[in-house]
Amino acid sequence: MKVALVNQPLDGSLPPTQTSLSIWSYQVARRLASDHDVTVYGKKNGPGEKVELRDGVRYFHASPNVDRRLMPLLDRFASPSPTLPVATARTYGLGYAMQVALDLRAQKCDRALVFNYSQFAPVIKRISPRTGVILNMQCEWLSQFDPTVIRRRLRNVDAIVGCSDYIARKIRERFPDFQGPCRALFNGVDIQHFSGDGHRPAPDGRKRLLFVGRISPEKGVHVLIDAFVRLLDRHPDAQLDIVGAHAVCPRDILVDLSDEPTVRELARFYDERGYFGHLQDRIEAAGIGDHVIFSGFVPHAESAEHYHAAHVLINPSLSEAFGMSLAEAMAAGVPVVATRVGGMPEIVDDGQTGRLVEPDDAEALAKAILDVLADEGRRRAMGLAGRNRAKHLFSWDRIADELRSICASV
Repeated sequence: MKVALVNQPLDGSLPPTQTSLSIWSYQVARRLASDHDVTVYGKKNGPGEKVELRDGVRYFHASPNVDRRLMPLLDRFASPSPTLPVATARTYGLGYAMQVALDLRAQKCDRALVFNYSQFAPVIKRISPRTGVILNMQCEWLSQFDPTVIRRRLRNVDAIVGCSDYIARKIRERFPDFQGPCRALFNGVDIQHFSGDGHRPAPDGRKRLLFVGRISPEKGVHVLIDAFVRLLDRHPDAQLDIVGAHAVCPRDILVDLSDEPTVRELARFYDERGYFGHLQDRIEAAGIGDHVIFSGFVPHAESAEHYHAAHVLINPSLSEAFGMSLAEAMAAGVPVVATRVGGMPEIVDDGQTGRLVEPDDAEALAKAILDVLADEGRRRAMGLAGRNRAKHLFSWDRIADELRSICASV
C-alpha cells in the first residue's frame, strides 16, 4: 500500500527543523516503510532537492512560494468568521494542499494521513479522488469550529483519528452523522532515547521540578509558579526548570473558541505586557527569581537530559489535547503531576505513575507535588510504573502498527 503523511503547511519534515507533529510523521514513516511505500509531505526549508529518499521514505518538500503568491489574491475573497480563524479558513495553505494533492495523484497514493487541516480534504479528494483521507486531529478544532463548514469538509474524509480519546469523543459527539471510523491514535515517544542512562537527579538533596512545553497561557505556567511558591515553604532550596519556547497561542484559536471558563479567563494575559511579562511579575513579587530557570527552547534530541535531572515533571495545563511531556517523562522514569484536563487522564495512572489534580488550583497542585517528593521509594516506584506504561502505550512501534490497521480498514 502507498501511504502518505501530510504535515502542516509550516512544518519541515526532517531534522533539525521539526515540530512535535513532524517528529510524529518522521518516526512513524520510518517504521511503516518496512512494508509500505511511504511519502512524507512538508514545507521546503532552504536549498536542496524537492524530493529526497531517507531510510526508505520518500520526502516531498513543498515550496512555500506558491502560497506567498496566492494568499494576497485569495485574501480579497476570504470572509472572516468568529468560529473559523484565518489559519483554518478554506483558502489558507491552498497552494501547499494543491502541491500535495497533485503529487498524491501522480504517486497513486492509497491513503493520506493529514494533520489538523480539514480544509485540505476537499482539495485532495478533488485532485486525487482514489486516495483515502485520514484526518489526524491533534487539537479541538473540529468540535470548536462552525459545524456547517466542518460537516462539508468531513464528506471528503474517510476516517478520523484523535491524539486522545478525549479528542475523538468530542468529534463523535459533535458529528454523530460522520460515516467513517473515529477513534484515538496516541502520540508516541522514543522509549530508548528518553530512557538513556536512566533517571538520575543530582545527589545534592535539592528538589528539581520540571515543566516542558510552550510558554503560553493555556499551559498553566502561572499556576505552577503560584504552586511553587507554596512548595518552597517545605523545600526552600527547590529549583523549577521551565523548558520551552515563548510561543503564545493566538487568542482567536484558544480563548475565543473555548467553552471552558478557566480557558476563557486567560484573556487577561493578552495585553501589552504579554504572558511572559505576567510570569516575571509573579516571580519578582514572590522573590523567587533565584529558584526559577527559564531554559528556553531545547532541541528534542537534547531534552532527555532535563528529564533525567528532575525529581518530578509537572504539566499544569488548562487545555491539553494529549500531554506529550507526560509521556516523555514517564519514558524517562520520572513521576508526573498533571491536571485532569483533555487527554492527560488517559496518560497518567493516578496514584501509580503520578498524580492528577483539578486545573487552575495552585494549592492542590502544590500538595500533589509535595506528596510525590515526600517518599523517595514511592517516587521511584512511580517512575518505574510510568516507564512500563509508556513502553506499553506510547512506543513508536505500537503507534505505527495501529496506523497500519487503520489504513487497512479504510
